[in-house]
Amino acid sequence: MVQFIQNHPKKSRTPFWRICVPITLFVLLLLVVTPLGPDKPSIQGSRVLWETDFPGAYAKAIREHRGMLLFFSVDWCPHCQEMKATTFSDPRVDKASSNRVRVYVDGEKHRELAHRFGVHSYPVLVLLDSTGTDVGRFKGSADANRFLTWISRTR
Repeated sequence: MVQFIQNHPKKSRTPFWRICVPITLFVLLLLVVTPLGPDKPSIQGSRVLWETDFPGAYAKAIREHRGMLLFFSVDWCPHCQEMKATTFSDPRVDKASSNRVRVYVDGEKHRELAHRFGVHSYPVLVLLDSTGTDVGRFKGSADANRFLTWISRTR
């Protein structure tokens, strides 16, 4: 019995650095481009920068003697999504609410906070003064003009 031995060419291996360097550069690029930290997260489609940590935002508002704007929303609510994309992308809304600490509250994730503020439907906007007292509410969807009228009446 004759056995044939085939000469296999030696497989060339890609050098380690040719794999790691591009991956490392990609990760570094993501870190530079992606905003980090909880300081001012923005909700998708919104020009307004929102806090998402209510206790931290409340402490900040008290410390800085500022009121708060709470936006109670849920992902499945079409009116909430519309407000994110239109109302809160308007630069006039950003400017009119910038003197307040703005907090985005996901009603699904923070049900106890929604219950505490008596929120049972979405969207709901709540204005608190610098002492934490509820001074105004808006239930339902609002375009930029309705929002601006409402917030100017509740200052």
